[in-house]
Amino acid sequence: VELTPSGGTTRGQVGITQFPPKGTVPSRGKGFAVLPRTQVIEDIVYMDAPEPARTLNMRNTYSPFQNDRFYARTLRGKGYVRDATSDACTATSARCVTYYANGSDRMVLAYIRDQAGTQVAAIIEQGGAR
Repeated sequence: VELTPSGGTTRGQVGITQFPPKGTVPSRGKGFAVLPRTQVIEDIVYMDAPEPARTLNMRNTYSPFQNDRFYARTLRGKGYVRDATSDACTATSARCVTYYANGSDRMVLAYIRDQAGTQVAAIIEQGGAR
């Protein structure tokens, strides 16, 4: 629950979390391609956005460039087109951000290198899915 003052009133927002059935293991990252040995840390679906949205937070030992090349190939095979405003990810890049579109679907992928490897964040917006 989030409460925010608004003039002479208070606005409230309620977030609802759906837990997996008791005794089951959540399948984080299900349906989203990942490089081998990638750990999916979070997989959050937002149903209160104007269009359904999903955010994945992942970590692996590949470089940002290797991750970028993997998703460029994978998403091209699924009909996504890389936006021209995306960063030019090179073999020496410590961070990259790429934007993709497939019709009304949009995806943003960000890769940030640190001492432990690379953190990968994927934001997926499914336009017209409702």
